[in-house]
Amino acid sequence: MPVNELRLDLVPTIDKIPSRAKRDILSKTLEGEFTTLFKGKGMEFAGFREYTYSDDASMIDWAASLRSRKTLVRQFEVQKNFSVFFMLDVSDKMLFCSTKRNKLKVEHGAELVSKLAYAMLQANNAVGMCMFTDKLVTRLRPNIGRGMIASINRELSNINNYGGACDFKQALLHTNTFLKRRCLIIIISDFIDMPSGWSNYLNGLRVAHELMGIMIRDPRDEELPHMHGQFVLEDPFSTQRYVVDVRKYKDAYANDVSKDEEEVREAFGRGTHTFVKLRTDKEFLHPIMNMLKKRAQLYKYV
Repeated sequence: MPVNELRLDLVPTIDKIPSRAKRDILSKTLEGEFTTLFKGKGMEFAGFREYTYSDDASMIDWAASLRSRKTLVRQFEVQKNFSVFFMLDVSDKMLFCSTKRNKLKVEHGAELVSKLAYAMLQANNAVGMCMFTDKLVTRLRPNIGRGMIASINRELSNINNYGGACDFKQALLHTNTFLKRRCLIIIISDFIDMPSGWSNYLNGLRVAHELMGIMIRDPRDEELPHMHGQFVLEDPFSTQRYVVDVRKYKDAYANDVSKDEEEVREAFGRGTHTFVKLRTDKEFLHPIMNMLKKRAQLYKYV
């Protein structure tokens, strides 16, 4: 499904902004609180040591304990800076909107990547990104410096990077191969129609990286119209169309959506610091900030 136009409100490139306006690029919350949360907050695996009664049992590494025949816990040390890598789903299913804002799910996702990337770069962290369909459409290795936000915005603004089939497994597999250093990987998608076994590939990433999931849903993704009569539903990946009596199927539709969402939450570990759901008819800032603050509190960063 080709994209003819993008309605994006991206963070401007610093070099193109008068100095007096630089403070207005992001709200005080984004520029201030995000920088505070992300500055010097990386965790690096430092090795194992034998478990003591005062340790948190959740830190026990059972595989390593089995090999050594001792109960071992994982040790981590705080890094001064760390790397962040965004994975943005730009497949056909993200090219949808039913709200008055007239903004596609993928446009919301692109703006979110730009704003988060800017805040993290302001905190001197390395940031990278890929946009994916059934392949990695574009990819940027994590790097630092003001030039990175310009590179990220350039790719996000390219209409040729949007649309196509979706293969989550391949995207996760290629990302795992592409990244050479430990990163915090933030995956942004609607997570609709996930293939069987996709969470196994997610777990493959989790071995070497930290993961966070951001689900972006349109209201119509979660419920059928509150009306009587028949509506035409179209598969975004084919030309198939279905005539559906919404009153007859709305409960079954909502139940299936709830079940699928729970499976995605389960794949990310169910923690409120690892997953958040956003809706395109509601503001994004507070849910995102709550997730990041809970992540910071978990690691005793604040």
